[in-house]
Amino acid sequence: RPTLTASRLVDADARRTRITVMTAATDQVEQERLYERLRELAAQHTPNRFAVFFAGPVLRWIAQNRYVSIGKVLSLLATSVCVLAFCTVAFRCLGAGFLSTVPLLVSTVATFGVMGWTGIRLNMATAITTSIGLGIGIDFGIHFMSQLRRELTVAPTESAVAATMARTGHAILY
Repeated sequence: RPTLTASRLVDADARRTRITVMTAATDQVEQERLYERLRELAAQHTPNRFAVFFAGPVLRWIAQNRYVSIGKVLSLLATSVCVLAFCTVAFRCLGAGFLSTVPLLVSTVATFGVMGWTGIRLNMATAITTSIGLGIGIDFGIHFMSQLRRELTVAPTESAVAATMARTGHAILY
């Protein structure tokens, strides 16, 4: 174990010091609680003339997870708007555009609901997984609406919906 000397703790001008805190916390929430507690302690026990800055890999990890969460929400909103616009143009009908986004929204809500229910937090790995689910939801919506439009050309609405559910509904649900 190295001995602590003033030269290792304070810079040459005796104006700055570095304090290293090691943690075994690997849980995101626990790391954030630790960081907030350290900030509180620094604020309580440090005179106003001193500035305290925090740095290190744990803070980078906390920041990355926050940006991933914010980015995921913005991505979901942007994707929903783009899918709505694309499907509205492709099907030449605003109602069809909205109906095409329903599977997207259902799959997204179901994914995040299951994640929350089981205690899985949103992080970089789970953000990738939810993006895959989002893509599947988009595909199902477009697939369903395309089949429904084909069925509507040869059958009344109720029969077209039933035929679409019989043909593509099973594939979407399973």
